[in-house]
Amino acid sequence: MLKIGLYITFLTVCFFGHAQSDSTRAFKLGLEFRPRFEFRDGYRSLPPTATDAAFFVSTRSRLLLDFKTKKAHFHASIQDVRVWGQNGSSPATNGLSLFEAYATFNLGKNNAWSLKAGRQAVELDNGRLFSKANWSQFSRAHDGLRLNYSASKLSTDLMLFYNQVGAFSFGTFYPLNHYKYLANHYLKYALSDRFTLNVLNSFDGYQSQVSTSTVYVRGTSGGRLTYKKKAFKATIAAYYQYGQLQSGQRVSAFYLQPEVSFKIKRLEIRAGMEYLSGEDNTVSGDVNRSFSTLYGVAFKFNGHLNYFTSFPADVNGAGLINPYLFFDYKISKKLRLKFESHLFYSQSDLLDIDNNIANPYLGFETDLKLKYEMNADMDFDLGISTMIPTASMSTLKTGDYLQKPLFLFLMFTWKPTLFEVEQKIK
Repeated sequence: MLKIGLYITFLTVCFFGHAQSDSTRAFKLGLEFRPRFEFRDGYRSLPPTATDAAFFVSTRSRLLLDFKTKKAHFHASIQDVRVWGQNGSSPATNGLSLFEAYATFNLGKNNAWSLKAGRQAVELDNGRLFSKANWSQFSRAHDGLRLNYSASKLSTDLMLFYNQVGAFSFGTFYPLNHYKYLANHYLKYALSDRFTLNVLNSFDGYQSQVSTSTVYVRGTSGGRLTYKKKAFKATIAAYYQYGQLQSGQRVSAFYLQPEVSFKIKRLEIRAGMEYLSGEDNTVSGDVNRSFSTLYGVAFKFNGHLNYFTSFPADVNGAGLINPYLFFDYKISKKLRLKFESHLFYSQSDLLDIDNNIANPYLGFETDLKLKYEMNADMDFDLGISTMIPTASMSTLKTGDYLQKPLFLFLMFTWKPTLFEVEQKIK
């Protein structure tokens, strides 16, 4: 990776001496080094009675390249993700991949418009439906175009993404279990000094598993209204899902998230609930009622144990109700403590192993996280999570519900700027 960085740096410095630009051009080279130790004994699934806990260290290493002019910006993020020792001392395969590689072009007299093309992370609203999923060492990015307009009160994004498995001579066959195309329109508007409105319309098309010439389109529409006055904030999000799934089945599902928060000096308290619709496991119907959280993140919404990351699979299609209470206390300028608690209920009827209707109460999770920011480039995260599951959780997750899950992690993040150069053009 160091050789790659030096090579890119050499080419960029050469480019400085010959490229045309508006008035200035800047080059920045940085890196990210993020090792994370994890102890898993019931992470994502209930712990069996006769299984040892897992513990390992994974690392994300990224080389970050940025080149900017007044009218353009190029960004690339080359990453290597691996678990320590997984490839031995002489790996046979190259672990490098490309997380992001895009160019942004500013348009218009005041650069109010911009066009971004390439592989890019998408983070919308609070990240529930679209997120770069930073907790994952691999993260998430999409390939396509993004047209943005930003003004003082209004910002709007039109996004178009298209996927293909290779450079074919004929046809557009896409056998992967991923969307073939995705179209989003996202708008954020400040209605007043206290009210903000976010609106999202998303359409993802999946190739039929039976006919390669058929693409089924699922739509997700809704948004969020936020009220903020001094230390108090109240918000509600609502989304409706419609269209067809990859199987061709029609879908009609919804999502609600009311939340209130307020700050008292160094303490912030948040209370809310996630409500994801599901379908009754005791009956079958022509319409799917299970809401999918699309390409968002679950780690910060449904607990650090990650029992509910893939909807509707992780809830057997029955939906989820998750009341939560969060405390965020700033101990000092560098030290922050977070305490989060979750209650989990199935939204619709679940069947147990005897085909009886299970109790909707699934369990109670608590997460404790300590963050220490050593400086602008370095920080440490220490987390511990546990759960008190019920017998109903066994209908969703294999293992023994009498065994209490435990998850620990220690993560170090270092993101220095190696060097930065800015040059004025006469």
